[in-house]
Amino acid sequence: MACDESATAFELSEIPRVVPGMDRTTAVVRSIDDLAPQLANSREYWLGWGDGEDDDLAMYRSDLPDPLLNGVMRSRNTDVASVVDEVRRYFDGCPWYWRVAPDSDAGVREALVEAGAVEALTMPVMAFDLTALPDVPGTTGLRISVAEATPQGIATFVRAYGPALGVPQEGLQATTENEFARASRSDAEIRFIGWIDDRPVATSMLSVGHGVAGIYTVATQATYQRRGIATAMTLAALRAGYDLGMRVATLQATAQGEPVYRRMGAKTVAHYHMMSFPQ
Repeated sequence: MACDESATAFELSEIPRVVPGMDRTTAVVRSIDDLAPQLANSREYWLGWGDGEDDDLAMYRSDLPDPLLNGVMRSRNTDVASVVDEVRRYFDGCPWYWRVAPDSDAGVREALVEAGAVEALTMPVMAFDLTALPDVPGTTGLRISVAEATPQGIATFVRAYGPALGVPQEGLQATTENEFARASRSDAEIRFIGWIDDRPVATSMLSVGHGVAGIYTVATQATYQRRGIATAMTLAALRAGYDLGMRVATLQATAQGEPVYRRMGAKTVAHYHMMSFPQ
């Protein structure tokens, strides 16, 4: 768990030893190969962008203009061919993905292709052993703080990740409102902001649940990339997860982020196949 903090000012004293609302009856996951809790953590996070339930056909709709923020997380015990038209009508008017991973029934991907879907991208599910995090040099000039779950704190968090994650200027307010709503519902999420010269330029987020530490919203604005900031932001969330008693962390990687996480010791344990229907 060692880390050279000489060049990076981590302000993480606000992290509680036990996150309020954490289900302490849930066993802490000890192996990165224990996949089901990792996928459950992912479902819980993404469903939180809408009003979805974690059931056999787990769907959520935020109405935000990002296909990651609307979609189907899991489909099991479901005849895909008989529901696909209804699902498509539900998401009419917003971009969305139908995710297929090992928590869905076998054959779902093939059924979607038969119904006209194409695979838009594949996202690896990567896991960290939190007892074996690497030593990572600090990043000069970077200060990391915990975002308060207040309208102002959440607005700063969204403003920091918006440009990196493609949130249009006109979508910042709606994204902030949705992010604040989920922050108000969950005490098991901690948001981190990276600052350069008092400007918020990077983010990461920890979502504790199902015995694992979920890492989300790792983003660095373009002007500040390739300085090791994403590594530092990820490490801040990982260390916080460890401090809260978690021993495995999980995340879904973009093509840009995958090599960063691999260098930090993460291993690919599954894949999400992101299916979409051409308009």
